[in-house]
Amino acid sequence: MLKDLIIGCFTNYDWHKIKFWVNSIDASGFTGDKAMIIYNCDIQTAQTLANRNFKIMAFNQDKNTGNLFYEQQLIIVVERFLHLWQFISKLSQEQNYRYVIHTDVKDVVFQLNPSDWLTANMGGAKILASCESLQYQHEPWGNENMYY
Repeated sequence: MLKDLIIGCFTNYDWHKIKFWVNSIDASGFTGDKAMIIYNCDIQTAQTLANRNFKIMAFNQDKNTGNLFYEQQLIIVVERFLHLWQFISKLSQEQNYRYVIHTDVKDVVFQLNPSDWLTANMGGAKILASCESLQYQHEPWGNENMYY
């Protein structure tokens, strides 16, 4: 049976901002692989993720503090899609995945095992995309991102 993968990305978050997402994955009964693309983060948060069996993609590490950092080329909300593709491409050389699940990490929690839900509801679809039910013009943050 193929495994599933849950992957998130963040910059400038600490454990307090991502712990609900991480804890909800484990509490949901999800048994697939977990991964995180980290841009700017303290070493303790990164180590906590590694200790919880997350595969980590990071870019640079401060020699004095051990903290992770990234000197961005574009804005992260755009550039992360390239890094997601790179990371998933590398992982897929080692493991074929049935489902790859990507969500925000700060404001999402899993109430049920997402693999079970996808199995029951995907049918023959290859991609499931969701939204926050807002038009960009009605959400200042999203609307500003469209200008890039």
